[in-house]
Amino acid sequence: MAKAPRLGRVKTRLAAALGDAEAVRIYRLLVERQLRAVPPDWSLEVHFDPPEAEEEMRAWLEPQASGRELVFNAQCEGDLGERLGHAMLNAFARRAESLIFVGGDCPGLSAAVLTEAAEALAVSDVVIGPAMDGGYVFIGLRSHRYDLFHGIYWGTAEVFAQTLARVAKGGLTCVTLAGLADVDNLSDWKRAKQEFGLV
Repeated sequence: MAKAPRLGRVKTRLAAALGDAEAVRIYRLLVERQLRAVPPDWSLEVHFDPPEAEEEMRAWLEPQASGRELVFNAQCEGDLGERLGHAMLNAFARRAESLIFVGGDCPGLSAAVLTEAAEALAVSDVVIGPAMDGGYVFIGLRSHRYDLFHGIYWGTAEVFAQTLARVAKGGLTCVTLAGLADVDNLSDWKRAKQEFGLV
């Protein structure tokens, strides 16, 4: 799930401290890093926003993909839950056996972590990687479960807990992996620079 790297549209909390142009630069760096971290034998789809940005997204990400095929799909309107639900429906309608949603702003979400998530998903209904701020940095599913995305207080510290409650209510098996930190504000960026050598 990714946004077009436009001024004033990405990493707004980071932009408040560093300016729009620097926030876009950092966002591009993080997304490109995440793209490289996806295991090369995985099918990879880019669900982008806004919906008219396909050409822009292709021009940006295809050269970063080292020749691997990227499938581009526009996100639907609505909150994050509606957009995740729409993408999930489409993936399973195309006979996906499982899927893992990731964003682009967690530098610790490596190929090793994603492989661990896929292995967990082979034996559970859901796999989730919590974020340090109370959300999550990825979620994987083996079947259509729109209830995991509906009515969640997106952008709050309640997202992870609410999602786990939905998992339990649905009687689903779930593996939770180690928590990771994403990059939302200046202190997050300073930490990421120190931990991962980002510039």
